[in-house]
Amino acid sequence: MTTRGTAKLLSLTLLAVMGLALALVGPTPADAQSAAVGVIGHYRGFSQSIGNPDVRTAVELLVDRQDRSDFLGHLTLGPLPFTFAGKIDALGTLKGRGTGPAGDVTFTGKFQDLGENAALVLATYKFTPATGPVDQGNVDLIRNFNPPPDSDVPPIGGRWRGTSRSDLGQGSSTLELLIAQDGTGFGGQEVVDAGTPQELRFDFVGTLDARGTFVVIGVGAAGRFIVGGGLNPPPNNDAQARYLLRFVDGSLDLGTFQIQPPPDQD
Repeated sequence: MTTRGTAKLLSLTLLAVMGLALALVGPTPADAQSAAVGVIGHYRGFSQSIGNPDVRTAVELLVDRQDRSDFLGHLTLGPLPFTFAGKIDALGTLKGRGTGPAGDVTFTGKFQDLGENAALVLATYKFTPATGPVDQGNVDLIRNFNPPPDSDVPPIGGRWRGTSRSDLGQGSSTLELLIAQDGTGFGGQEVVDAGTPQELRFDFVGTLDARGTFVVIGVGAAGRFIVGGGLNPPPNNDAQARYLLRFVDGSLDLGTFQIQPPPDQD
């Protein structure tokens, strides 16, 4: 089973996604509740068009300046660069606008602090190109954990296989993942029910802390997902997590999964 901290982290993530609540992980001092939320850092994630879900791309946001509620930085949507300016309030509501040679893009969403510098941003976007039709959609971003310098982050890279089970009666699936890790950050590809008519493919990015707690966001033709879970050391040597999958038709699935490295992996 996942730790109490992991379960709390995932519960908060699911609440944020469903629009029921947003909260900080752990207690928040009263004098910090009215302070500006710190957004400086590097964010990775994905966007997906509402009108055409096949239009999806990697997104990076680098926030390098902040003055109270105002922040500045650089945004890339796939190959398109933008200079970005935004505002965030004490509750984590953020709005921003990017300008670049390709046109203008605006964002509105929520920022959630996950502790140890990690953060999750769930937002909507509107892209108004210099020429062509306007596009609107969703964008999910994640900022990596930054544990103390003497912390050892466990390895998560490599191949993983396992199964998932829906809590909503949608059955079970096989999972195959290939993960590349860089410190507390990682990314890769996931295949669900490989080789079957129900096969789904996703790209994902995530972050991992020194305790093995991880948060992952992903996107594919079927929709977008958020995962929260934890690594279990030997003898279990597995990862257990909960997921929320938001399909492009507006339906949801949530459930659990367990994955392990294959026996032939070092």
